[in-house]
Amino acid sequence: MDALNGRFGKGTVHVASTEIDDHNRVWGMRQERRTPHYTTSWDEMPVARTDRIGGPMNVYKIPAALAPQYKGAGQALAAIAGDKLVGLVYLEDAIPGFDGDAAEALNDDRIGPTVRELSALGEVIAGMCSAWEFVEL
Repeated sequence: MDALNGRFGKGTVHVASTEIDDHNRVWGMRQERRTPHYTTSWDEMPVARTDRIGGPMNVYKIPAALAPQYKGAGQALAAIAGDKLVGLVYLEDAIPGFDGDAAEALNDDRIGPTVRELSALGEVIAGMCSAWEFVEL
């Protein structure tokens, strides 16, 4: 840097974080490509629009009564009574060796006891759990 400044004049090359004296401009970071803060800021959380997928999706809050069954993000079956989630079973718990293919899991004979258990509580639907919510698929 010193060699270039010596050859082309003082201040020709400088550290980007220093002020620029040319016409009293102060260097400022460009922020149009900055990393979003949606992992730490609720205001920057992306919003998924479901109205373009074929209709609105039903989203149910997971109640405190089902906290012992909640294991975070994952595919699950739920029992819905009225507009409340009243039962929850993850597919990985209902089908040992579940590989993530929900369509295959719903056709697996081993899912029968879980469906019967949940149907005694309400309507059984398949969906995804995440952030203490169940989203009907």
